[in-house]
Amino acid sequence: MSAAIDIIVPEGVGEDADDEIVLAAWYFEDGEAVSAEADICQLMVSKVSFDVMAPAAGRLRHVAAVEDIVTTGQVIARIEPA
Repeated sequence: MSAAIDIIVPEGVGEDADDEIVLAAWYFEDGEAVSAEADICQLMVSKVSFDVMAPAAGRLRHVAAVEDIVTTGQVIARIEPA
């Protein structure tokens, strides 16, 4: 069985120290199956949005909630093997 894969806030999002990164939306429910490279959530920074893709197929597990303020490198979700 494969290990779960952490999904983190990517580098380059919120480059300024003042930038607040907000998890704006989940595109899949917690526990829902996702395919590799599917857009799974939306991050907002200074009124600009960024989509985060699933690095692999599996079951999505939310770690952060909508409207949470997150930071670069923070784990926001996990992909568990299906």
